[in-house]
Amino acid sequence: MKSALLLVFAMLSATVAAGTVQAQAVPVETCMEDTDVTLVTWDCEFEDSLYTEGDVVEMTVTWSVDAGPAAFYGFEARGNKFTPRSKHDPVEGTEPTIIDLVDGANGSVTVSFVYLNLHAAGKKGKKKGNAHFFLLLKLDEDGDGVVDEKETKFGVNLHVTQPEADPASGLFRLAGEEPVEAVTWGALKSRFNR
Repeated sequence: MKSALLLVFAMLSATVAAGTVQAQAVPVETCMEDTDVTLVTWDCEFEDSLYTEGDVVEMTVTWSVDAGPAAFYGFEARGNKFTPRSKHDPVEGTEPTIIDLVDGANGSVTVSFVYLNLHAAGKKGKKKGNAHFFLLLKLDEDGDGVVDEKETKFGVNLHVTQPEADPASGLFRLAGEEPVEAVTWGALKSRFNR
C-alpha cells in the first residue's frame, strides 16, 4: 500500500514538473482578402473540440501573399477578446504569446494562451469559449515591391469545447458518444484529430 501511494505521488510530481498539457487547435477555415495589389490568404477559424479549461492551447496561423512582399507585425487580442461574456461565467483567458515565427510572404506564427474560465454550456459539465484575435501584417499595397509602414489586420477566431463530464463515473464523453476514461485524453484527441 505504501509503495502504491509513493508511485501515485511520483506520477503526480512528474506530471506537475512536466507542465500543463498542451492542446493543439486545428484550422477549419481559410479566409481571403483582396487589397487591390495582392491577395492575402490566411487561416482564420480554428477549433479544439476536446479542450480542458486551464490547459495551454497552441495554434499556428499561416498566411500567403500572391504578389509582393509581406512582413509580420504582430498578433493581438481584438474586441471582446473572449466570448460569450455572460454575467455569471464569462469566458476569460490570457494574452497570446508568440512561440514561433516564419516571416515573409508565405509565413506562419504559432501562438499560445490559456482559457482561464469557460462558459457552461449544459447541465453535465460541457463548456465552451471563443477567442478573437488579429494577425497584423505589413504588405506592399502600392505595388512598389516594398512593404508599407501601415499594418493590415486579419481576423482569427478560435472556438473550443470542453466535453461534458459524467461525475458518477469520472468519465468524459462527447454528446452521443460512449464514455471514455479521462486518462485516455491522448487517444481521444488523436481519434478526433485525424
